[in-house]
Amino acid sequence: MFKYLKGKNATASETITNVKELGISATENIKLTKQKTEYLAHVFHLLGDMTRLKIMLMLAKQRLCVSDISHKTGFSVSLVSHNLRLLKTAGLVKSKRDGKKIYYTIDADAVEIIKPIALTIQNT
Repeated sequence: MFKYLKGKNATASETITNVKELGISATENIKLTKQKTEYLAHVFHLLGDMTRLKIMLMLAKQRLCVSDISHKTGFSVSLVSHNLRLLKTAGLVKSKRDGKKIYYTIDADAVEIIKPIALTIQNT
């Protein structure tokens, strides 16, 4: 899935591809392996993009479909779809079909993992 996350000696089962595979909760000390660190670098890289960050901030307030996000941001539908796919693949957002539309929300597990890391960085 993320070829660049795979070390030269890592197998697919050793490669972290989404936030749930980190296996850390908001209440425990963060003990990062090389794979967890590489994955978190990828997550923060994703969130470092202004388009994806705007999408995530919008989804933090409410569930939205692609056309709603496109309308509110002025981004094209294809740009929004592409970025949502990246965020969903990383496990940061989840989707649910409602009739003909697919609505996106922030994955609660992702928030619980990213929040303590962000606070740790902020407090250093």
